[in-house]
Amino acid sequence: MAIKKPAQVIKELKAFQPGCEWLPIDEVHEDPDNQRFISEEDFESLKLSITNFPEMMVLKGQGVIDANNVLQSSNQRHRACKELGWKEFPVIRAASLSPEKLQELKVKDNLHSGTWDTDKLFKDWDLESLKDWNFNMGLLEVRAP
Repeated sequence: MAIKKPAQVIKELKAFQPGCEWLPIDEVHEDPDNQRFISEEDFESLKLSITNFPEMMVLKGQGVIDANNVLQSSNQRHRACKELGWKEFPVIRAASLSPEKLQELKVKDNLHSGTWDTDKLFKDWDLESLKDWNFNMGLLEVRAP
């Protein structure tokens, strides 16, 4: 599969999800108080995920910004897109949320709850596909059959 240039990816994403707001990537600011971090290995995996499935950026990965264009979510995605050469970034404005609600958003956006039903998971997808999608096998309580 040929890797598309960032400008072509953004053009296709705008057509795919026309209601999404896009800002110049340098006008969207990472949160200097971001409490989350990512390992270099996970960051490279995130960049690969964005490259292989950029539609996720407009379906689920838009950055939530405050009135000053500071990210309240998706800081790592923003950094990954910058490193991938993107010139624009999809955002949702949350300017009307109170500072308390923005703080709550930062935490709740990163809560990962629930447990995988391994019977259904391995019935629907093969192990190699899950690995290709960077699925964290450590999240499973029961290993693949």
